[in-house]
Amino acid sequence: MGRLNGKLAIILGAASRDNMGQTIARRFRAEGADVLIAGRHKEEMQRFGEEIGAHTAFCDITKLEDIESLACAAQEKMGGVS
Repeated sequence: MGRLNGKLAIILGAASRDNMGQTIARRFRAEGADVLIAGRHKEEMQRFGEEIGAHTAFCDITKLEDIESLACAAQEKMGGVS
């Protein structure tokens, strides 16, 4: 049983191959969290999301509307975060 079973997490910046965001997302999944990864590179993010079994959402954190959309995606796909 993982330390994060039953927890929900959003991880930003997980859309570039083998970066820190992907490392964190892998660890959270390994510990049992339900993860939503977000970033600006759609193809890599979708590939990685499928690889680790995570939800995905496009988000450019410099745009308020993208952050608002990310919050909606987290609510829709995971029921929020905890």
